[in-house]
Amino acid sequence: MAKKETKAAATTPANPTSETAAPKGPTAQELAKKAREEKKARQEKDRFIRVIAPDGKPAAPSKKIAPQALAICNIIEAAGEAGLSRTELVEKMKGVVQTRQPESRILSYYQQEIQDVGCVKKIEAVA
Repeated sequence: MAKKETKAAATTPANPTSETAAPKGPTAQELAKKAREEKKARQEKDRFIRVIAPDGKPAAPSKKIAPQALAICNIIEAAGEAGLSRTELVEKMKGVVQTRQPESRILSYYQQEIQDVGCVKKIEAVA
């Protein structure tokens, strides 16, 4: 009988909620959520401006782009030299860019492409 009790006691895990346990910091999920929120806050302050060619006209794309991407470029062009923040751009996309998905998702999808083809420049906000 004594052997069985010893075996059972040896396989029982220590109580993790004991008073001697070290205090825990934020979990990985909490840290990831905080990082996403900080990134989103920074992105909201970024400005999108239309690239102007030396002749004073808006720069043409260096390759063919999707109609939705071109519509985004045209919205930014209509905003003038001041450009638009991400929030303002998403609001102006409503009803102009035809999509079943949220406008913010469409902007995220085409954002790098419209920068790569030379139509739009993103000015990141200073932290």
